[in-house]
Amino acid sequence: SSTDLGVTAGLMWRFADQWKAGAVFRQGADLEFEFGIPSAIPLDLPDTAGLGLSYRTPDGRLTASFEWDRIRYSSLLENLPGENLVLKDGDELHLGAEYAFLGTTPLVALRCGIWHEPDHQIRRSNQRRQGSETHLATGLGLVFRRLQLDMGIDSSDLDTIVSISIVYGF
Repeated sequence: SSTDLGVTAGLMWRFADQWKAGAVFRQGADLEFEFGIPSAIPLDLPDTAGLGLSYRTPDGRLTASFEWDRIRYSSLLENLPGENLVLKDGDELHLGAEYAFLGTTPLVALRCGIWHEPDHQIRRSNQRRQGSETHLATGLGLVFRRLQLDMGIDSSDLDTIVSISIVYGF
């Protein structure tokens, strides 16, 4: 077990009535990984920097967004033992949309998206790359007076993830 403090910072700029741009930086944690031997191996999780852009229609019902994240996967190799290990930094690209039925009670929001996950498998220099993955995502949001319920599915060739989030406002 290990702990670390990190920094996450972001900016958002509304440069026109319906347009927003944003930037984010997230510092990866520096942890110690134990393999059941007396000494631990430092593990530097990757830093991530991203830029995004969103557009919301004048009636507020439809929002479309794009995000580009640069992930410094290579930092994982900095303290790992072994020779000829390869792990390249990667770019994640996200494209999504949300349609909100504003006149309903509860408010209902439908979401869909697609995103690119780069190959981030550690391998030897003579091994073949695994390849990147394309993910399709869909979701549903319900907003009540003080309660928000969000459900989503993210699916790729390798796996499917189902997420549920509940937020209650006091």
